[in-house]
Amino acid sequence: MVGMSVQREADEDGKISREEVSGHGGEGDIKDFGTLLVLGGNGFVGSHVCKEALDCGLSVSSLTRSGRSSVQESWASRVTWHQGTC
Repeated sequence: MVGMSVQREADEDGKISREEVSGHGGEGDIKDFGTLLVLGGNGFVGSHVCKEALDCGLSVSSLTRSGRSSVQESWASRVTWHQGTC
């Protein structure tokens, strides 16, 4: 079974000063979660989710109506694009 835990530490003002995310399963690395599927990776929120996931070392696939990226940034070429609707 795969799981994830998040630990946060706050400073005196209650602001998060440190955050640690760890995955459990396989090697215990967050990369063990496999591929993240983002619905609508060309949109405002979806594109930011794709970029952040790639920056964290995850493999990313996105389902879009066109099946290709409309984002003109270098990270978009590292996403596997699929055509479809839900």
